[in-house]
Amino acid sequence: MTRDLPEGQLEYRPILRLSRVRLRPATRVDAGILYDLLLDLGLNTLPTLDQWMDGGIASQNANAQFVVHRVADDAIIGFSALYELDANAGHIKVGVYTCAGASGLGIGAEACILTLNYAFAMWNVRKVYFHTTDASLPSLGRTLGKIAHREAVLLDHQFFRGRLWDTHIYAIHRSDWESIGHPLTVRLAPSRPTKASEAVNGNRQT
Repeated sequence: MTRDLPEGQLEYRPILRLSRVRLRPATRVDAGILYDLLLDLGLNTLPTLDQWMDGGIASQNANAQFVVHRVADDAIIGFSALYELDANAGHIKVGVYTCAGASGLGIGAEACILTLNYAFAMWNVRKVYFHTTDASLPSLGRTLGKIAHREAVLLDHQFFRGRLWDTHIYAIHRSDWESIGHPLTVRLAPSRPTKASEAVNGNRQT
């Protein structure tokens, strides 16, 4: 579906693969694997496995959900989702979860880049919000760290790994993504588009 873009706004395609990771649309078959991954990360607010399976792999407010694969061996190393799209206000939220050790290899940053680029390519949003703890700030990488605007901090807001953590609310603005984020995504992407990215482009939404 073709979108009506505001004057001056760039149009570009979602990209689902970079040098280290690729995104694959998640299905019900992935639910058990992803549930175990989130438990291993220390998230203590998950529903029971039966509730998770019945309700899908993410909340009913999810607009897109992906399994994150490592390109080198195609292993599943994470999960990402875009959710709570507010078309009137022009924003959406993103969540990216990768296994322990992935951030040090740049895998977590690439998963973030792909998911953020997908959001700006698929919807006419002004910005994308994400929540993170002070424990995971380094996983953003240098580029995302430069363009992420911190809008709020919720003190002792989230409990995992046996303790309370501050929650930082960040936003990536479209103008920053189009000048810095998207060009980086294109540089890191393979020279030829994947079949998955071509198929997704046909489903672009307003």
